[in-house]
Amino acid sequence: MSTGRVAGYPTLSVNANLLQTELVRIAPLMATMEGVPQDPVWHAEGDVWIHTEMVRAALENIPAFQALSEHEQNVLRLAAAAHDIGKATTTREENGHIGAPGHSLRSAEAIQLVWWREGYLMDRPTRHLIHSLVRYHGRPLHGEDKLETHTVSTSVVTSCKLVAILAEADVRGRVSPNDGADKLLQIEMFRECARELGCFDGPYQWPNPHAKWSFFQRKRDLAYAAFDDRTFTVHMTFGLPGSGKSSLTRTLGLPVISRDELRAAAGLDPADKSDQGRASQLFQKALREQLRKKEDCVIDGTNLIRNLRGNTIDLCVNYGAAITLHCLDRDRPTIWKQNRDREAVVPECVIERMAESMELPEETEAHRLEWC
Repeated sequence: MSTGRVAGYPTLSVNANLLQTELVRIAPLMATMEGVPQDPVWHAEGDVWIHTEMVRAALENIPAFQALSEHEQNVLRLAAAAHDIGKATTTREENGHIGAPGHSLRSAEAIQLVWWREGYLMDRPTRHLIHSLVRYHGRPLHGEDKLETHTVSTSVVTSCKLVAILAEADVRGRVSPNDGADKLLQIEMFRECARELGCFDGPYQWPNPHAKWSFFQRKRDLAYAAFDDRTFTVHMTFGLPGSGKSSLTRTLGLPVISRDELRAAAGLDPADKSDQGRASQLFQKALREQLRKKEDCVIDGTNLIRNLRGNTIDLCVNYGAAITLHCLDRDRPTIWKQNRDREAVVPECVIERMAESMELPEETEAHRLEWC
């Protein structure tokens, strides 16, 4: 197998009191799992609530869990409690079978929205680790056909060590006559692969940022180490209105491409859908003109939707740029205060809708991610 260096994850910071506080905050979401059915072929134990309680109990008895620090244990306790809350809104029956497609992502989005609305109590690395464990809790149970690629990909978005423990609890916390032993074997294979690749306790390390970006965005083979031929950097902002994106942009001292400024200069109404196409054309034209200069610049915008920002990133990379994504993750209390102090105040109902559709960036999207 290939080898990679280990880069440690940040120290976690969840004590017993904070654990209890966070469990209380997500309790309304957990209550929605009661009565939500599951396919008896995979979950003969009963509804999602019963399964979740069994997972939480199973977690405590796993030796690898018992060997963790208190902080890591509490992170996993929160992730186990929240890992299936998305099934309440995604469960459906098709062709006689019950499934919940997309429930992992929905679960992660739901807890992020609770944190955002009620205020951040945990530090950002801890929140994002819990979010990623919930989002990718099924990863060790899949991908055996391309185990190296699958394991490396997992290591960049979450902790292989912790997600394997959560996956084991997920398997042990159910009644499934079909695949229990096979699934536990898959988890052990995942663990062993992560150890051999050097990404069990931290993300896999590529020889350069462009090799990493190419692996994920160009679907390169793990053995392919793309040469870093980037000649300039495009800085992009991510964040809700009032998060401080424009203030950050000014500190960079670089040419700025702003969709909002281009729209205002052209007299276009941001609330008029018929003007959105014209605004997009103006943005694309201005961006291409700037990219042809092969000089560092800034794209100032919310960039909340992954596919949309991905299209912009791809265009910039095609011109030879490396991408630094500056992420301003502010909770609602902070956003409300900073928005009121802005010259152009955005209606709070608009920000609320934007927050509901916001997709947090991941390391796979850009050459460099900076959380501000």
